[in-house]
Amino acid sequence: MSVCVSFSQKSQLPYDSVAAFKEDMAMVTKNGRYGFINRDYKELIPPMYVSAYDFSEGVAAVEVYDSLTAAEGNSAWIFIDKTGKQAVPGNYQFLEYPFSEGLAVVDKENKKVVINKKGEVLAITDPSWVLPFQFGFAKVKNDQMQYGVVNLKGQLVVPVEYEQVTLLSPKLVQVEKEGQLGFYNTKGKKLTKLMYQEVDTLNNGFVKVMEKGKYGLLNKEGIEVVAPKYVQIDDFEEGLAPVKRNDKWGYIDEKGKEVIPVKYKFANSFINGKATVIMNDEEFFIDKKGKYVNEHYTDFILSKESLTKEATEKAFLHILNDIVTKYPYAESEEVIMDSLFSIHKGILSGSYREYTPKGVGVMRLSMPVSKIKEVWYDYNMGFYLEGNTGTIQIAKPGETRFEEESTSGMVHLAALKDGAHGQRWIEQLTIALNALKKYYP
Repeated sequence: MSVCVSFSQKSQLPYDSVAAFKEDMAMVTKNGRYGFINRDYKELIPPMYVSAYDFSEGVAAVEVYDSLTAAEGNSAWIFIDKTGKQAVPGNYQFLEYPFSEGLAVVDKENKKVVINKKGEVLAITDPSWVLPFQFGFAKVKNDQMQYGVVNLKGQLVVPVEYEQVTLLSPKLVQVEKEGQLGFYNTKGKKLTKLMYQEVDTLNNGFVKVMEKGKYGLLNKEGIEVVAPKYVQIDDFEEGLAPVKRNDKWGYIDEKGKEVIPVKYKFANSFINGKATVIMNDEEFFIDKKGKYVNEHYTDFILSKESLTKEATEKAFLHILNDIVTKYPYAESEEVIMDSLFSIHKGILSGSYREYTPKGVGVMRLSMPVSKIKEVWYDYNMGFYLEGNTGTIQIAKPGETRFEEESTSGMVHLAALKDGAHGQRWIEQLTIALNALKKYYP
């Protein structure tokens, strides 16, 4: 997740350019040389390198001139830590892929090799390998564009015979042929035949599979825990997942057991031990045992007429408080690959990438602040800014949808891996709040 330095901050820094922060470090350039600053805008690594990559897993690759052959224009790549000290032994001809899961791919002695942070060469790559490595494995393909999977030793764990392969976890590989999907484990064992028409990963590592129009679940090892019998299975929250069978909803636990009967017209995910459900056209709360909770369901709504500076501030503080108190848990870093939320010259903009098993899409939304008609917060769906040109929704965790047929979109507030990233979101929304107060009195 990256956060951009504000325009005013950038203009005060003595550099030619300032990049986005990655791992709390931002790359800067001055007079054609590269260095790094921290979030306090303190220069930790002076601009002295020929070129550089962002920090990844605590180290950054930088290009330095070989002092013995500088006159000939030769250079080498090394890895440094956040103090500027060399962190990985060895000099390399080029960086192919930065460190990910403890592995990097570099050029050494005219070969592409896989190294660890000790500088040890773990593998010499083959031209057929599709890099980079993931979970210690790489895809491999032949001239017929068929795919398989190899480990660091170059041993096949999935035969090269599939139209596509996807590494879902350190233990599970999805394979596809002629529109049908199946699974191997990373030890080379075939777990299922090609029998599924759709596969999706849930937030706790479970895999949702569809067979003949019905959904079931596999665990992280690829073992079936729920047979395909539901028309919908949502993400697990607090150990329970809403499921739909025929036209009714209920809940299952992580063992696949229906712990709350399938009897509701609709069921939402649990938050702080409660979930909203609808039955007999009445919406109410239940607890994890399915018992009625005597608590009113309320929305936080501000009409355009009441959207004063004070009311706007109250609305933003309301949702910020929710981020901290209601959604402290983490969600997969894959969900949000990159994000930006800001207001500049009266335009509210959201830009984000959303991960799905079918690929990565980039969504961008913008709305003049003066066109905002309503600002409102819904307990289940999050915080909205609705205007004449569409709706920008800042959603609660677990919501990863984008309605392509409308102008609506969702931006996560809590798909966060650690507290620092959570703080970044709060900083971004604080900027948005201040801009709203300035441009929309």
